[in-house]
Amino acid sequence: MARAAKAPRNGAIEFWRYAFAVFVTMYHFEKIYDMMPWMSSARRVASVGFIGVEFFFILAGFLIAQTDNRRVASGAPERLCFADAAREAWGYARRRITGIYPTLAAVLLIFTLVLHAGGIGERLRELMGLEWEALLLGGTSFAWGDPENPALFLIVSWFITDLVIAGFFMTLFISLRRDIVRAIAPFMAILLYSLFGQQSFDLYLGHELYVFLSGGMVRAIAGMFLGIAANLLYTRLAAAELGAVKKALLSLAEIYVIYRLISLCWAREIGVDNYRILVYLPTIIILSFARKSAVSWILHNPVSRFLGGISLSVYLFHWRFLEYFFIIKMKLWASGGGVAFLSRLLGQPYSQVRQLVNSTGCDMAMYIICVTAASIVLTAAVRLSVKCWRAIRSKPRPVTPAP
Repeated sequence: MARAAKAPRNGAIEFWRYAFAVFVTMYHFEKIYDMMPWMSSARRVASVGFIGVEFFFILAGFLIAQTDNRRVASGAPERLCFADAAREAWGYARRRITGIYPTLAAVLLIFTLVLHAGGIGERLRELMGLEWEALLLGGTSFAWGDPENPALFLIVSWFITDLVIAGFFMTLFISLRRDIVRAIAPFMAILLYSLFGQQSFDLYLGHELYVFLSGGMVRAIAGMFLGIAANLLYTRLAAAELGAVKKALLSLAEIYVIYRLISLCWAREIGVDNYRILVYLPTIIILSFARKSAVSWILHNPVSRFLGGISLSVYLFHWRFLEYFFIIKMKLWASGGGVAFLSRLLGQPYSQVRQLVNSTGCDMAMYIICVTAASIVLTAAVRLSVKCWRAIRSKPRPVTPAP
């Protein structure tokens, strides 16, 4: 029997993966940009870009609930025994690690063995210092050293650690008692985010301790509970038959949600609005998966799926690339050669081109373009390497005839 073709990924949700990965990139860019010699007094536009990480936690919880729904729909019992639930949880962790690790390993190697400016000895010493990031323990006390001053090589790796650990336990619990987990999901999300809010409005905090959990882990668990709650609403919406009028109203609601999300994120200071944003993130996920509204339908295209495919590389690559981008920027600024070349290429006066190149907006745009271009190459290289590795492993070995 012919094998069924794999359904294409949801283009709308893939677009949002890329968009929020870029939003995190913009946040880190502006955070470091303030320290540069050409620092601009312009208001930061992505001050709450860290909220993009919440999107990925919420999406992970949504997908965990969706996987559990498919499991039950296939005829499996709603409540699994502990051994079977543990297998489901380990399956989740294995899929996440095997999906993330090749790109993570490539990024660590690129920034130590390829782009590092030191000699081979210094490169190898730094590579050996990446043991906790390489073991996917970047978000734990093993890698922090000093919790007050965490010194991670790849500081964004905490997200991967918390995603795997929180997702493991969430999958375990929902497989054991899906009825209880689905019932308490909305309330647990509110309680855990309220715990964060009692400490500070700084939702981006990840290294502070909350009882015995890090702030990042609390964010991961809260986001996944919110994603499970979103899945409850999605199942109702997906099963509903909507006429043209209702779809039009849903499309207007989707446009409002996107507008409201942008208005709460763009050029806003850190504060209570961080928590209001959390209402709109799961709404975007629900509408993207339902694909019954205008924007979600438009975004479901090959370009969006392509961008979603490089989102992991964008997230992992951008942080360490910052220093190299600024080195290139400073050399161009100091020599003026790059500006002179652009002046001749564009046919514009040198002073105007120099002013444009020195603007915050141009810096950010060029940085995002560079990160995206590098991520395309990185993703293609990693996929080719994984494909070759699988082909080598699956190649049948010659059988030696028995004497």
